[in-house]
Amino acid sequence: MTTSIKGFTVGYYKSITEPQSLSFMATSDNHHPSHVLTNGVHQLLKYAFIFSRDRNLTSDLLSAIRFSRHCIVSDPLLLKFPNTNTPAVFQYDLIIDNQEYLYGLEVSLTTHIIQNEWLTRVVHDHECDLFNRINDHGMIHIESNAFQNYACKNLNHHKTFLSYLAERKDADHPYMVIIHELMHFFENGMIFDTVIDQSSHKLIILDHPDPLLIQKVLAQQLGQWLVLTKQTSFLHLDILRQDEIWFCERSRNVKLYSLNKFRIHDHDDIQKDYIIGRYHL
Repeated sequence: MTTSIKGFTVGYYKSITEPQSLSFMATSDNHHPSHVLTNGVHQLLKYAFIFSRDRNLTSDLLSAIRFSRHCIVSDPLLLKFPNTNTPAVFQYDLIIDNQEYLYGLEVSLTTHIIQNEWLTRVVHDHECDLFNRINDHGMIHIESNAFQNYACKNLNHHKTFLSYLAERKDADHPYMVIIHELMHFFENGMIFDTVIDQSSHKLIILDHPDPLLIQKVLAQQLGQWLVLTKQTSFLHLDILRQDEIWFCERSRNVKLYSLNKFRIHDHDDIQKDYIIGRYHL
């Protein structure tokens, strides 16, 4: 199966005090057509570059992605956080063989209990819930038409329903192949590394790689890449598409936003304008 990421959202995690979203969805920008991949009818970006002057902000974003993955495939009890009343929220927008799915969860950072968890299928902008897991006063409730016959006696407050379903060997269930593909993506398809990985259908996340490595990344044909960097020398439209450029800055709260929020012309010196502060919200 072919799995690609269309976007993700993180919120209420460390310095990220409000939900922030990043999209890999390609716009009508006609620059660098080789930077666009196709999954069915979906036109998606191979690259997303997040530029930030404050490495602590991108570190919190990277930590949020790592933590959410850990919660999905393992046990969040190994990670400790200061007291906070608002559960962290994470959602991934994935395209699996031309079909869009939203998978997300809310996790208490103090009790490490999964408060909510959901899997939704999106068809022509219409959302159909495959399951919705709710923690109600210490009781786990699963609302689902697709998985209503699945007992949850082995499901605890720290384990995702997704991982519980993935342990089942029910090959006849129509959505079980999607469950296993989702788990495969979170277990093996999200790579945190500083080396070039030639595998396809993966999201490779690079934390402040050196410029030479970035140049090698831009020559890759496989996978999707999320690059966190301070290297403003790559802020040029002859290197990146406008929709591939994102900024992470702090005003009152951390803001993750696209260069698409601004009116840009081909002759603009984006690197210079970023350095002098033109792209602040």
